[in-house]
Amino acid sequence: MVGAGMQQALDYADILYVPFVFTSNGDSFVFHDKTLTEGEVEKEISLDDFPSPDELWDKYNNFKGLAAEPMRKLVKQDYFVDGSGMSPRYYQQNAVNRTVEAITKEQDRI
Repeated sequence: MVGAGMQQALDYADILYVPFVFTSNGDSFVFHDKTLTEGEVEKEISLDDFPSPDELWDKYNNFKGLAAEPMRKLVKQDYFVDGSGMSPRYYQQNAVNRTVEAITKEQDRI
């Protein structure tokens, strides 16, 4: 059964289109991996087993169908620079990220 903390984190992950969720009880972490379709979607991990940013980036790109290097290069480039020092809001970033991913996959409808 999913605990209240994990459920709240899963709800936020859905809003932000994030496939990885981590919670902690102070002794270990629980890693919920939405990229898995079978196997252990949620497991307890130690601090030593915490995935690196590169591991998560690889899993994310494979999950999104962006495993080829030209696609990764395109989705990784900065797209927002206006000199103001301000960043887009999370929903603006999500919209742009999803659009860039669709263009990268050569989808006709965005």
